[in-house]
Amino acid sequence: MQPKKPRHSREIAFLREMKDKGTTLIYEPRVFYLSSGSTYTPDFYDPEEDKYYELISTRQRWQQCKDKLRLFQVDYPDINFEIIAKYKKKKSYVLPIKPKTDGAPISLDAIRYRVIEHLNESGMRASSFAKENDINQPTLHRFLVGQTAPNVKNLNKILNGLRDS
Repeated sequence: MQPKKPRHSREIAFLREMKDKGTTLIYEPRVFYLSSGSTYTPDFYDPEEDKYYELISTRQRWQQCKDKLRLFQVDYPDINFEIIAKYKKKKSYVLPIKPKTDGAPISLDAIRYRVIEHLNESGMRASSFAKENDINQPTLHRFLVGQTAPNVKNLNKILNGLRDS
């Protein structure tokens, strides 16, 4: 079986750019099975850094795949992973995974990040966190992947669960 080759011009350009820097990447190296029943295949893998890269070439593409990428982070918290946005031909930047909280009221994204961070640090599964804090497991899951916002009652349970840990 022959190795897969990039199809999109920006993927090819990114691969060349990394090769010029002395980094050898593998294209679409592995399929990850997500808890939603869907699959996710990162664009590139750097075996030397043990790091996966997802290249986002348009804002529309980001909107289409951000829920799947969030779910990937929840399901595979130990995977070294970076999202590279290349909306413009000459400019690329890493999309932030951490939400920004400059002392302003805390956002749902910040709470989501804190829950994911707590789960990663404690080694706790989302289902255990939901059970311990009397939160409906599908509700917590939809919140963690950014599909829905919890109601006030569940949001308070999530915040109390973070405070108690």
